[in-house]
Amino acid sequence: MDSTTRVFCRNSTTVYREEGDGGFLLDPDSGLLRFMNRTAREIYLMLDGHNDLDAIVARLKKHYPDVREASLRHDAASILQEMAELALISTKTECCDDC
Repeated sequence: MDSTTRVFCRNSTTVYREEGDGGFLLDPDSGLLRFMNRTAREIYLMLDGHNDLDAIVARLKKHYPDVREASLRHDAASILQEMAELALISTKTECCDDC
């Protein structure tokens, strides 16, 4: 499954805290703490186990109509990749027992 069709979800052990225009993600097991800007926070909140990259980009395009779709796609893919590499999010198959 490539990155455009992978469905992501929030990791159940990751702690989320909204802070101003962004937010923080904390992995309590490793102590890893990451700040997210507004766009990363918006993407994180879309990770409900139903949205793939295409759906995330479509929703972002509604919020940011003046931004090129290619730019939104690149940013969203980079954010998802970083969060996944840091184990702050999971793919649907990793976080959903009944999928």
